[in-house]
Amino acid sequence: MKTAAIYCRVSTEDQEREGTSLQTQLEACLEKAKVLGFEAPEAYIYTEAWTGTDTDRPKLNSLRENIRQREIDALICYSTDRLARNPIHIAIIAEECQKRDIQLVFVTEPLDNSPEGQLIQYVKGYAAQMEHEKIRERTLRGKKQGVKLGKLSTGGTALFGYDQAGGKRTINEARADIVRPIFNKLAYEGYTMYRIASELNLAGISGPRGGRWSEHTIHRMVNNTAYMGETYAFRYKVIEPANPRVKRSYPKTTHIFRDKSEWIAVPDVTPAIVSREVYMLAQKQLELNRHKTPHNRKHEYLFSNGRLRCGVCGHSMVGTAKKKSKGYLRLYRCVCNMKPNYYSHCTQRSIKADDIEGWVWDEISQELETPEIILQELDEQRQAKKPVTLDVDRLLIETNIANTRDEEKRYLRQYGKGIISETELETEVKRARAYREHQEAKLAELEKQIAEYQQAVFNYEQFSDVIKLVADRLSNADHETKRLILEALNIQITLSPDRTIALNGVIPEKVCEVPQTYGFVRPRCTNGLYFTLRVK
Repeated sequence: MKTAAIYCRVSTEDQEREGTSLQTQLEACLEKAKVLGFEAPEAYIYTEAWTGTDTDRPKLNSLRENIRQREIDALICYSTDRLARNPIHIAIIAEECQKRDIQLVFVTEPLDNSPEGQLIQYVKGYAAQMEHEKIRERTLRGKKQGVKLGKLSTGGTALFGYDQAGGKRTINEARADIVRPIFNKLAYEGYTMYRIASELNLAGISGPRGGRWSEHTIHRMVNNTAYMGETYAFRYKVIEPANPRVKRSYPKTTHIFRDKSEWIAVPDVTPAIVSREVYMLAQKQLELNRHKTPHNRKHEYLFSNGRLRCGVCGHSMVGTAKKKSKGYLRLYRCVCNMKPNYYSHCTQRSIKADDIEGWVWDEISQELETPEIILQELDEQRQAKKPVTLDVDRLLIETNIANTRDEEKRYLRQYGKGIISETELETEVKRARAYREHQEAKLAELEKQIAEYQQAVFNYEQFSDVIKLVADRLSNADHETKRLILEALNIQITLSPDRTIALNGVIPEKVCEVPQTYGFVRPRCTNGLYFTLRVK
């Protein structure tokens, strides 16, 4: 049989001498242990007269040692205030039990979904967060102290090209021979980061973590002043990512540069692998390369920032220019075929930018010329999704849930006073809980309807704003106007391998029933796609 410890407490010696309070608690706890199938040996029964505001109690200390040693399977107390008066102290003991898989039981206040249990769970989380912050603060203080003493942090991965020990770096010549050519090719030969990464990968040279080299890895390296012998601590700070859906090693955090005024110089800890001259020339080349990036090039592309996706592999299709005898031909190509050293080959063919941009814009502008049809459809969606009695329904359900929680608490009090039996308690609480869960499910469904209604309202208002903005500019819209309209309507484009172009956005499905143009085949909208074109 499993073993339970019992803890009973009174606040004054008078209560202890009278014996009534301790005896009542003990009897109720022993009965609870019996019902739950635990034995409670004399050695694990603790009773004491001590204030509940202090955790430093002789008997409680012995009990917590039993918990730490995993000598018991459960801890039974009469009520939460008998264990401790401070909710944080209760949470700490509850956390100790949970870590060791020891059941914590209160005779009058079960720790399930009751308000008391939720409070303790909240306090446990709060206490854990406080402890986390304390550890973080102590760690940060220790790191800063080490920096003041001229030592690097011992945590993390050693900087590529160096070995690290005792708070100092020493050059790893084998890896330094990889670092120097990276800086030299950038500084003296005008390489791009992509070209450097490609050559390293083709040569079979492993990256800092044993994998492939990427532009991001090269960028971090050539921007690190440590390689010219200047070391700074606290260059980065951790923040929540703006787009949590982007894949990263640590999905809940990302790093950004601190202001340079917050950097702390750590002298004489990193020997230089490259000279200051080479490092500064590399920075100048980086700046020149930035002016050649897509957003600075002379050819404009309407579908930027991932707006055009490949229907074969799902990656972005990016703009590129192919030199012809009479100028340049603008194309969109799958990024997998633009960067073969990063991705597997994709079977998607390139498509002329003038063609796909013209076709898509003609469709969008046609719909915008008759906005009343779209506005009517969006308004119908808004009205159809609006919960009829939103406020009343929500208030009624929330009241039912609150009343049921009070009902459960009343049954628990009646059981604690001996008015009802354990069987009656279980029956009534089970019934009340089932009703409460049903009401909670109804509330969740109502919240879902409310969210859909709010999205419909947003679509209607957003489209209305776009119409007001571009009503008189459709016929002669320039590149920037078109780009803003596509962004406002949240237009997403997918090019399938059979050259079908699917568009998704604010425009409702009903609008796809329009006459054929360009000789395209127009299948009826399916799978949430708003309208579809088939390229000649």
